[in-house]
Amino acid sequence: MYLNLLKKISFISLLSILILILGIFLFNNFAFATSNIMYNYKNIEWTDPVLTAGQTSIRAIHIQQLRTEIDEKRTQGGASAYSWTEAITAGVTPIRAQHIDELRTAIKDYVNPPHTEPTFTDDPLTAGVTPIRIQHINELRTATENMERCGDSKCQTPLENNTNCLIDCIPTCGDNVCDSGDADGGGEATETCNNCPIDCGACAPVCNDGTCTGSETCSNCPGDCGNCHLCGDARCTGSETCGTCMSDCGACLAPFCGDAACNAIESCATCPSDCGTCDMENCGNATCDAGEDCATCPSDCDCSCPNSTCDVIIGESCSTCPADCGSCGTCGNAICEANEEPGTCIADCPGSCGDAFCSSTEDCTSCSTDCGACVCGNGNCQVGEDCSNCSQDCGVCASCGNATCEFGENCFTCNADCQDYCPTCGDANCEDGESCSTCPADCGTCGSCGNLICDAGEDSSTCPMDCPI
Repeated sequence: MYLNLLKKISFISLLSILILILGIFLFNNFAFATSNIMYNYKNIEWTDPVLTAGQTSIRAIHIQQLRTEIDEKRTQGGASAYSWTEAITAGVTPIRAQHIDELRTAIKDYVNPPHTEPTFTDDPLTAGVTPIRIQHINELRTATENMERCGDSKCQTPLENNTNCLIDCIPTCGDNVCDSGDADGGGEATETCNNCPIDCGACAPVCNDGTCTGSETCSNCPGDCGNCHLCGDARCTGSETCGTCMSDCGACLAPFCGDAACNAIESCATCPSDCGTCDMENCGNATCDAGEDCATCPSDCDCSCPNSTCDVIIGESCSTCPADCGSCGTCGNAICEANEEPGTCIADCPGSCGDAFCSSTEDCTSCSTDCGACVCGNGNCQVGEDCSNCSQDCGVCASCGNATCEFGENCFTCNADCQDYCPTCGDANCEDGESCSTCPADCGTCGSCGNLICDAGEDSSTCPMDCPI
């Protein structure tokens, strides 16, 4: 009896074990199948992920997965799901050429520029002629995974940008693309060289925009850069002086620094070329030695007013120290008064040859004593020299009428060539070449030389008392 009981128990245990093993097998296979049909948008997990020609059979699940993935991408990208001809049931519906062609069409209809439509082998398939192969399924899987289109709310860089897919890629300054308008090219540009030069590049210079930039110069754009200042244009401007451009600035009137004479208003401190280098070795010994003055050594030299010396070098004049310099005269009253001379008031004191002042009526030819000897070739176009007698210093004579305002030509000698550079009296702008005496309408009424104010129309050559060098 015990033997029969033991046999029954052994049979039940063996059956239980077999049932348990079968249950585990079924569960694992269900879980495996379930896991194999799961997928996501970015990384699709295909059933039979590796399809091998001659080994893997093409099944209904392969077509069903492709349809599901394609429809999901189409709807997420703003398109409608594809209208499939028939449902496919495993073990019932045979896989036909039509099913493959529909999958291909669903992908092609979705993809749009700038994305490239995929290509397929044996396209289209011919029903009853072209066999459906593993290669066809693999190509469809790859094309499905790479389905992209402009308008899916994702800016797929670098292929998409705000030029070819504005609906997805909103323009941003600094994205290396100069936005030229709407995606269809019909809208206004939101980025330009003005508001986003990092994307669109620097703006090309525009003449007459009020800014002298880039390749603009006084020659090609005087509206922005101003008129070019040339020696001979009747305007003493920029770096021009009586020494470098006498035709515009006039002859240098003595005394001036560089005339080889150390005059009353010069010293070794203010003009070493005329007065020599200052020797400061004895400054501070309480004695005003030779070479020392109120400018170079005020601790030794008496610079007070009055001290019986009109110390012009430290600014004393008839107005600041009449006790030393005398009462102020009135320059311009046609009387050469005691404290006036050609250097301080040429209007009243025209001077004469030999008075150490090179006046406007004198030059190196008529009065070399005052104006210095004419030396052609010293690099200075002196009074008395011109392009006809000293081209080395004054340049080659210009040819009036060649449409170029050359050296030696100006508004008055050749208006045909230089008219663009000529000031216009009455335009409310006191330009170079105009003064209170030549154009009071623009420059105002001339002041009075000797009032210690450097008025409009006065300079160091016409009124050195008010406008010292």
